[in-house]
Amino acid sequence: MNVSNRTTPYHEELDPRLEPGKIPLTYANAEEEYWTIKKAVGLADMSHLGRLRITGKDRISFLNGLLTNDISQLKENAGQRSALLNSKARVLADLHLYAQTDSLLVDTGESSASHVKEILDRFVITEDVQIQDSSRDLVQLTVQGPRSSQVIKEVLGAEAQDLKQLEQKTLGPSTIIARDRTGQTGYDMILPTLEAESVWHGFLLNGGDIGLNPVGSQALEILRLEAGYPKYAIDFDENT
Repeated sequence: MNVSNRTTPYHEELDPRLEPGKIPLTYANAEEEYWTIKKAVGLADMSHLGRLRITGKDRISFLNGLLTNDISQLKENAGQRSALLNSKARVLADLHLYAQTDSLLVDTGESSASHVKEILDRFVITEDVQIQDSSRDLVQLTVQGPRSSQVIKEVLGAEAQDLKQLEQKTLGPSTIIARDRTGQTGYDMILPTLEAESVWHGFLLNGGDIGLNPVGSQALEILRLEAGYPKYAIDFDENT
């Protein structure tokens, strides 16, 4: 697991059990958090995952020559999953790309954003492409469970239930992405670091009546396995 990317610090007041990288493992216990996600909605911080911002007029054609899936037709506010391979066709990173007005936002998953950036930078020669590691500038939260769209509307005032998987909606400097991580309805929220603590507390204060509670990586992992979703560095990597 990538533990080089920063996880936000405001979990300590809830006294969670932490795994390496200060990633919350559980807040109460994994069984309770499992059922929170299955029956209502769980809130988790995914900021240990990497985030890149790629700009420049050649960004689509540049990446299209390096990734496994064709992203040439990727439209604004849409997303796509694709893999970065080495010369032996082994997977170096499992990426999710989101097309925005003047950039691509890239979730590098369990691969370090700095490592993915280093690989991509090697291939920039004359192309108009700029690659920025935004892992410290942006925080990544997720809500997972059947009441996810309800809590998004209650807390953020945004309609999200009509978003298809990997589609996104922009709220000022923040982005809501339809992202099922557990076999349930789910949404990722990528927002500026300076806004993260107030948004986190906003969910805890205003989502309780909907059944929202914070959840850790253990419950998320159990549900991921039940849903059969493969995970880089666990189920496959550059050596498999």
